[in-house]
Amino acid sequence: MLANSKHRLCTIDDLNHFDIQFEALLDNETTFNCFTNFLSQSYNKESASFLIQVNEYRKIKYEKTRLQKANAIYEEFVKENAKHQINIKSEIKTKIITILKQMNNNNNTHLNDMTVERKLSNLTPSEPNNVKPLPLSVTSEKTLFDEAELSVLISLKENQFKNFLESNYFKDLLLLQNLQFLYDIGNPKESSVDFSFLESFTNLKNEFITKNDLKFLKDKFLQQDEKLWDLVDQSKNHKTYLSTTTFDFGDSIGLYFIKFEVTFPYPIKQVLNTMCEKEYRLCYDPNLKEIIELKYINKSVDNSNLATIVTHERYKLTWPFDDRDFFVRSCAVYDKTDNVYIISKLSLENKELIEQQPKKKGVIIATSIGGWAFQSIDPVTQQVVNGFNHNNDNTHTKYYQLFYLDFKGKIPKGIVTMLWKKRAKAFYKLGMKYLKINEERGFKCEEDNKVLLTLEENGMAEL
Repeated sequence: MLANSKHRLCTIDDLNHFDIQFEALLDNETTFNCFTNFLSQSYNKESASFLIQVNEYRKIKYEKTRLQKANAIYEEFVKENAKHQINIKSEIKTKIITILKQMNNNNNTHLNDMTVERKLSNLTPSEPNNVKPLPLSVTSEKTLFDEAELSVLISLKENQFKNFLESNYFKDLLLLQNLQFLYDIGNPKESSVDFSFLESFTNLKNEFITKNDLKFLKDKFLQQDEKLWDLVDQSKNHKTYLSTTTFDFGDSIGLYFIKFEVTFPYPIKQVLNTMCEKEYRLCYDPNLKEIIELKYINKSVDNSNLATIVTHERYKLTWPFDDRDFFVRSCAVYDKTDNVYIISKLSLENKELIEQQPKKKGVIIATSIGGWAFQSIDPVTQQVVNGFNHNNDNTHTKYYQLFYLDFKGKIPKGIVTMLWKKRAKAFYKLGMKYLKINEERGFKCEEDNKVLLTLEENGMAEL
């Protein structure tokens, strides 16, 4: 799948990730015209022509012109044996005739009375043949053909909509449109996590994390497709990847995802405790200078929103660049589908919360989308094993970091990418150093570690 920028051109594969809405398709002028062209070439010419004529009729402002158009539509599509007669119920025809007769009488022009009498006499015995005059208004004139149009549309939705979406008419049109086009006429499928994640994080204002958000991260962690990731740096202990395409999230445009993986010769619980411990984070991440816990959000009763901790994290950058502040949502869960711990590190752009924090001159608020992942590995077979509540001293841990970083300000995008390409090697070295220090202390972890508390509350899930 290509990057999720709504500004890029659509692909045919994108169509598989959206449920196209029939009503939205009709409301969109581009797709409406395409649909009627398709109908004209698929033995539905009368339906296509009727929809076009009714659409034009509804836009007419002048009463006399509207009446002329109404008579023309009646003669071509509604009356018995019309040139392009549409298939609608007799009571709908009768209502059209009655209102149209009143419209003509009010304008001193008349339908052929014989035609009207013939229409009424052809009604079935169960239908009234003494239709009472309806109160006439501009609204009833404009909606004269609405019921007939609805009847035609229901039939087309049942019999032609799917054929249209599979046709070259629609696919050729799709390839000329930006991805935003699919959002205009459809909704991302729940199973299409890339698109639903993009939609969820366009504003980055939701305080909570969902399982769908974590599934997006998990899929990015575990992807090995060369079409999606370029291997840009590696050694026997690490690999670093750069996404082959750019992504857009809110105001952050055209940036890459970067991920790396390292393997530590320690069991997963020991690595997890060390990496999540605030004391060690400030050591193994040399640019991280401060972590302030702002808010703990409990898991919702229906489990739709997961337990999350919101923190304010400050990173000190080298001169001449200003420091960066990140407001981060961390949420941990164990995915039993792929035996992997996932911890989100997702920016929060909540203006009210941010304004409550002390301001420091020259600090820029930046954006980060990503997280960490941990898998327990058999060092002999290199196979993933169950790591939940597992303390086997013989296993190793594969650790992942994934980030999409927008430092804002004037830092060139290329510099950020270049620095992160080299991050894995330094991270492995520092990680080993503090794992050994923590080992000497018996891998103790603070009892009030909020990240691990979210793991305790969220537990296992199937992502």
